[in-house]
Amino acid sequence: MFEAPMDSATFRRHLLRLCWVPVLALFLLCLLLGYELDRITMAAQWVDHSDRVIAQMNQVSRAIADRQSVLRAYLLTQQPHYLHAYIRDQAAIRAGFDDLRQLVADNREQIAAVDQWSRDYQAWSDLDPRSVAQDDRSSLLAYLQSQKIAMHQALQDRETMMRRELELRERRTVVLERLDWMSVLAFFILAIGVGALIVWRTTRTFHLVHTGYDQRVNEAKSLYEETLARRQWLDTTLRSIGDAVIACDAEGRIAFMNPVAEQLTGWNEAEARGLDLSAIFRIVNENTQLAVENPVEKVRRQGTIVGLANHTLLIRKDGAQIPIDDSAAPIRNSDSNLIGVVLVFRDITAKKETERALLRAEKLASAGRLSASIAHEINNPLEALMNLLYLTRHMDNLTEVHEYLAQAESQLRRISHIARQSLGFYRDSTVRSTFSMRGVIGQAVEFYAARAAMQGVRMEVAAASDVYVFGSADEIMQVLSNLLANSLDAMPGSGIIRIHLRQTTASPDGRADGVRLYVSDNGNGIHPEQRQQIFDPFFTTKGTTSTGLGLWVTQQLIEKHGGSVAVRSRTQGTWRGTFFRIYLPQTPGTGSDRKPNHAILEPAPDESGPRS
Repeated sequence: MFEAPMDSATFRRHLLRLCWVPVLALFLLCLLLGYELDRITMAAQWVDHSDRVIAQMNQVSRAIADRQSVLRAYLLTQQPHYLHAYIRDQAAIRAGFDDLRQLVADNREQIAAVDQWSRDYQAWSDLDPRSVAQDDRSSLLAYLQSQKIAMHQALQDRETMMRRELELRERRTVVLERLDWMSVLAFFILAIGVGALIVWRTTRTFHLVHTGYDQRVNEAKSLYEETLARRQWLDTTLRSIGDAVIACDAEGRIAFMNPVAEQLTGWNEAEARGLDLSAIFRIVNENTQLAVENPVEKVRRQGTIVGLANHTLLIRKDGAQIPIDDSAAPIRNSDSNLIGVVLVFRDITAKKETERALLRAEKLASAGRLSASIAHEINNPLEALMNLLYLTRHMDNLTEVHEYLAQAESQLRRISHIARQSLGFYRDSTVRSTFSMRGVIGQAVEFYAARAAMQGVRMEVAAASDVYVFGSADEIMQVLSNLLANSLDAMPGSGIIRIHLRQTTASPDGRADGVRLYVSDNGNGIHPEQRQQIFDPFFTTKGTTSTGLGLWVTQQLIEKHGGSVAVRSRTQGTWRGTFFRIYLPQTPGTGSDRKPNHAILEPAPDESGPRS
């Protein structure tokens, strides 16, 4: 017959039945045995009570017989001490009757018999032997005859009471014997019944327990085989994937490494197993060479999935450095307790080379786009210089010649300034130092001032106080150039570009002081369906006039400085325009490590910072 699988609760219930059924049956047998023993004990006590009554009656009878003998001795000898003994024994016999009366206090018939016996004895005792005259045979015979009649009546009372007590003892004995064999028979029958019940119930329960045990064993075996198969499958999968995988226990000791992890770290799994992760997974910041917090320690502390900071290098066993990108996630058991951490990382050397190539391409493209503007800026003072030289060549007045030469020198200084400004903006500088944000903003605004004036766009700069940032001033200049160029492209007619700088007490993740830079305009804005793509490389809405790398480069440079960028935009309404919010740390290596380091902000009227 098909039996449904037994769950844990049912299995435990059957086990309890297997243990408690015999115990309960034995408990019932003990109760019955105790009850029967109580009844037998009670019956035996009643038989013993009858024996004590009979013994007391015999004791009183012996006392009366002894007193009667003392009386005969007195009557024959007339000795006073016999009379004294006869009188003395009267009190003992009365006490005997009192004890006998207490013993039969539960039986009215016997109480009446004791009272009758006591009265008849008292009638015999009331015959005073001192009333018999000495040497008077007739009075003696009369006294003896009266005594005999009184004693005969007392003896009859005693025999009647004794017969009743013996009959009562016999009945009680019969009851006791009947209880004895009935108890034995009942106990035997009940023992057989309980034993049969125990055997039946235990056999049935044992069968169920055995069946459940077999099911549990089979389930455990199947689960073991399935777990083993899954483990082998998972082990094969982890060893076959293209990313490096390292698994650690809850203490951060290495338990597993796949071949890619062995290749990237320079350690093989056998020698790394059991070691602390920090011993083989050493990571530093690419720009500062400062140690980066171990992601496994961060997972153990936070209990969530975490990723590495951007620009992170892995130091191999042989000392070589590899740029990597990774994430670490907690491993939890069914009770949500942390039992380990898995670390997945990959070599991004090729990606870094591609990004650097794209950055160089964007710089070249930016230079090409602005070459016309620079040529226009230089052309104006060159034309003025040529005119001044022409006039000077035809002048004879030395004073006027000096005046024209001074004007020509001014135009040459203007040309030199424009050249230095352009070369400084586009040189590939990797020097990192502490620089003034207000100075960088001033240079960027000055660079685009002429173009903004031609378009009728007003640029407003607000900085409560000058702040300093550690990094590359040229790269931050390029960030501002990209944002200002985009704003000017979005405003073919007149408009306003606002640049606001302020110091902040905490970064977006609440870990470091820094500065916030806001760049906003009231241009055409970015359509909602395009906002999620504006930081993707090669995405552009300007057709062939743009490479689509400007904002991607902006994001890369800001992340390189450990900062973050967020954007908010509207294409219509009062708040039309685009708003960029940039955070930069003031000290090296304190930026946020959350990826990606950009966000799309929903338009909100209570957004802090400048409005467009």
